[in-house]
Amino acid sequence: MMPESNDGVALLVAPLSPTRQASAAQETRRRAALERLRFVGGLLLLALVVLLWVFSSVLTQFLYDNPDVDYKKPTALTTLCTATASVFLLPGLWKRSRCGQRQAWQDAQRAEGPSLLVVVLVTLNWFFCQWTFNLSLMYTALSTNTLLSSSSVVWSYVVGLAIGTARLSALGVGCVCCGMGGVAMAVLGQEKRVDPSAPVNTPLGEVLAMSSAIAYGVFSNGLAARVRPEQMSQVWGGVGLFSLLLGAALMALGHLTGLEPAEVPSGQALSIMLLNGFLGTSISDYMWARGLLLTSPLVATVALNLTIPVSFVTDAVVLRQHAFSWIPAGGACLVFAGVVLGAVDEQRRQAADQGAEQGAEQGADRGGDRGE
Repeated sequence: MMPESNDGVALLVAPLSPTRQASAAQETRRRAALERLRFVGGLLLLALVVLLWVFSSVLTQFLYDNPDVDYKKPTALTTLCTATASVFLLPGLWKRSRCGQRQAWQDAQRAEGPSLLVVVLVTLNWFFCQWTFNLSLMYTALSTNTLLSSSSVVWSYVVGLAIGTARLSALGVGCVCCGMGGVAMAVLGQEKRVDPSAPVNTPLGEVLAMSSAIAYGVFSNGLAARVRPEQMSQVWGGVGLFSLLLGAALMALGHLTGLEPAEVPSGQALSIMLLNGFLGTSISDYMWARGLLLTSPLVATVALNLTIPVSFVTDAVVLRQHAFSWIPAGGACLVFAGVVLGAVDEQRRQAADQGAEQGAEQGADRGGDRGE
């Protein structure tokens, strides 16, 4: 038996023939080229998402400020945009209709879904985040609004420290300092209005934009802590459904109090709202998720905060609404630097956690081998 074993070992360690070596090298090059293609495709998706998000903000301000449209209804806009997420319930309903009630009931028993309380809390948080953002666009310039909203990454880290899901580190402290410094420069900096009809930065608008960023920080941490990846479609569909109910109640309250009187939108206004809802919310969020999977969380976070320079260029060059001094531009650079530091810190933390898990598994395997 021993000679056969030695022959087998010899066969295993024998060098590959030149033909097999060439084939293996070709396969390696093919996989590397495919990975590069996937990465480039992910970058293109993320770049398109950046343009869609800035375009969505431009559409919102056009809806508010254009005299031919003049539909200043942030609650109605938020309701319609968030309600589009209910389309994520359609795959489950389609499967239930195809498989029958019995099979659907068995699948539901095997798959533990999110609790109703979690869906309601996520809905309240997300609706507030979107409502304050849409309302802030009435009282801030596009570039300032984007800069303040992009500080949500910094607030996610701060909230994570507060609830214990993030760890204090030098990079994290740098992230917070850069983010807060950039926000202060954006608030204190002065812009010159070139277009008389363009929105002007007001303290109310800046507070609303910051409130939206803080709410997103709470939202992202709560979602990560309470919702599993396989539950996302159910949760997001539920968010769309409950947002419709919540928005309808708030619209009725706004009409009764006179804060936001109900008004049937014109065909143009409704078209803009639907376009904004699908492009700025549903489609762009899906493209962002695909882009993240094709690249990495670090690349996705940094790439999406290119909305800061893109919004400045759009505001000052394309729309020609405002001219900016060096102070808000410097604040934009600081916020972007804070986002990069936060993303790098998160990537290092994830790599350290994965290394610790792999080390524990290898230690358990070695312990099992010794036991045998």
